[in-house]
Amino acid sequence: MVGTLAIACIGPTLDSVHFNSEQPDFGAPPPPITMTTWGEEWTRNVSSENWTIKNDGPFLPNYKEMSDGGPTYAQLEKRRAAILAQDKADSPREATAAMRALLTEMQKNPEGAPFFDDVREYVIAREEIFRAGALTDDAKALLDAMRDLQPKPDSDGTEDRTPYGDGKAATATLERLANSESGIVRAHANYELGMQAYMKPDMAVAASYFAKAASPKTERSPRALVMQIRSLLAPTGSDIPWDKAQISAGRIAAAEGAISEFMENYADSKFAPSVAGYKLRIDFLRGNMSGAMVGYLRELDTKSPKKMANVLSSIKVCSERMTAEQAEAVRKAILADPSLLNAYLDYRLFHTSAKAADLTGLESFAKQALANAKDASIDAEIQSRLAEIALAKGDNAGAKKWAEGALEKGKSPLASYVLGTLASRQGKWADAVSLYRAAQNDSRLSVGARENIAIALERSGNPLGAFEEYMELGYAVDVAYFLDARLTIPQLRELTGKYAADTEYGKKVRYALGMRLMRKRDYQASLEVFSTIPGPDRVRLAQVGSKDYVWGDAEGGGKIDILADPVQTIADLKKMEKSVAEAKTADLAAERLYGEASYLYLRRNLLFYNPSLWQGSRSFNLSLFWNDKIAAQADKLALSEHLNDHETLMHARNICLDVIKRYPTSKAAPKAYYRAACATRRLASMNEIWRSRNAQRNLYNEAAGLLDQLVKKFPKDPLAKKAKKYAGVFRSEGQSAELQNTFAKLKSNLH
Repeated sequence: MVGTLAIACIGPTLDSVHFNSEQPDFGAPPPPITMTTWGEEWTRNVSSENWTIKNDGPFLPNYKEMSDGGPTYAQLEKRRAAILAQDKADSPREATAAMRALLTEMQKNPEGAPFFDDVREYVIAREEIFRAGALTDDAKALLDAMRDLQPKPDSDGTEDRTPYGDGKAATATLERLANSESGIVRAHANYELGMQAYMKPDMAVAASYFAKAASPKTERSPRALVMQIRSLLAPTGSDIPWDKAQISAGRIAAAEGAISEFMENYADSKFAPSVAGYKLRIDFLRGNMSGAMVGYLRELDTKSPKKMANVLSSIKVCSERMTAEQAEAVRKAILADPSLLNAYLDYRLFHTSAKAADLTGLESFAKQALANAKDASIDAEIQSRLAEIALAKGDNAGAKKWAEGALEKGKSPLASYVLGTLASRQGKWADAVSLYRAAQNDSRLSVGARENIAIALERSGNPLGAFEEYMELGYAVDVAYFLDARLTIPQLRELTGKYAADTEYGKKVRYALGMRLMRKRDYQASLEVFSTIPGPDRVRLAQVGSKDYVWGDAEGGGKIDILADPVQTIADLKKMEKSVAEAKTADLAAERLYGEASYLYLRRNLLFYNPSLWQGSRSFNLSLFWNDKIAAQADKLALSEHLNDHETLMHARNICLDVIKRYPTSKAAPKAYYRAACATRRLASMNEIWRSRNAQRNLYNEAAGLLDQLVKKFPKDPLAKKAKKYAGVFRSEGQSAELQNTFAKLKSNLH
């Protein structure tokens, strides 16, 4: 339950359609990244760098039966330890090759390799030393020190900077080697000492070491210069925000010198973009906000979420500190170079408090830039943004005009996206799907387009097609909803024909079908489906015996909500059904039928639950995060049917009502009235979903009415006294619930 409660505290599932109550308009083109509680993040999971459930999360199997090939943290650490041991045993060349292979494996799974940088630095030093062909005493000492400083993992698998060897002795060795006659050894020793100072942070000392590490030229030199520049321009304290740091003129001048040295020698290096960013940092520090702003706008066109967040932060700070004259200079720069407009509009539209009036101003500015555009691709880009702005303003005709104009210039994913949205608003679902498909070529729009394709397929009566889109998106809760509620049983059967029974996904689809049939009380069909899943897999999917979701005690003191094997549940229920059918008298049949209701009543909540899909998140997702703006009539019907089929309390209630109808004068009838009333009352407040349903029909009053009937028809029954008492209690609870609902509506209207 802990994970589920954490979700409830954080908020809606953003990687979802049906459970994303914070998404106001799925037709709106998504921004590249958005501001969240945790800072700037990608709005949708369009990048492998983004934190996302995708296809191998806790709810959703990797249905393609594929792996990214990335080893686990434990596997990487085991290999790293073995290689370091091999190295220490005087097999340096072999260890170097093995360490390089380890680096390659780490790159496949960067999240599980927290010591990648340490291994990389070690490998670079070793390879450079061996290429030089001189494994001198100083070189051996350097490698020993770097190996000893390799961090060892904590016992719980978390990152720990504790060194494998004697850290103090290794640092002392590096300090001695910082003046070694060997340029390679000297460079790497200074770089290691610079990193130690940088981590403290002691930026002045770090910059001094990095400057020494840059000369003579080694493989370490470009990175050393970058780290020197970074240290010179960084705040002196770890708690000082970069935009509030006071950097001295001397440090700025030294950074400019290091930048010049870098550009003179390493202009083609992969670190050149970072150095260009530091040049903009200097503009910022010197108050040249317009120059910095224009530079950051050029940098914003990047595929790296982390870098985009940093650049957007820089743009935000520059814009806040800009004078009117500097703002005008930026405007003129964009008009002179319309290629900057796209980045500027991204910032203004999605990362400022842009109001409706701002849209008009941005539209006018974009038209001015369009008049200056000389390149067809820039022309199409600007027209696409004008279509996006018109769409945001509700100007459908303008959006259509600009989008079609952009497409005349060539392919434009954004223009296709806008036209797809317009087609959706007109109910032209096939056109919408085709246009959104064309928009998927843009990584920024690809996931948003697929979301809208799924919605369009649902609206056009193709839920299986929509389901496949949710699978491709990796939207686990949407997949759970479709398998557990939205798809019909015939559609689920169709899926079982599509996915092999021996795959994990095939097993989960079959398990879902078996559970759905069991809830419909089609026990034989359910057993036939469960028989296609190997017993151990079925038990695993059912999480048999799990107490993770236990809510409390049943009447009589027995535990409830301990997950069970559905095959055993079916065996129990079939046995009860058979005993009812074989009863010789009406009283006996009624008693046995009541016994079946009691079995379900006392095992309530999770007897028909599918933990392999929901993992404890069902009630939170269906109540707190359910997106009413997306839900169509088919969703509402499917959800209502699901709630009636899923809740064992509802089954118990219905069976008790059947006892009353078929055997109204039996000895079990009073008990059936009482148990039906209690089941109804429990449903009224079982969770937020049922509290919402109660607001529509007042289940408290229904429960009280059943108890009234018990008192009226069986006044002398031992349960009559309790029934009379609790009829008043339930009715009072119903009045309280009605008042709360009325207050909630009034409060909502006030807002």
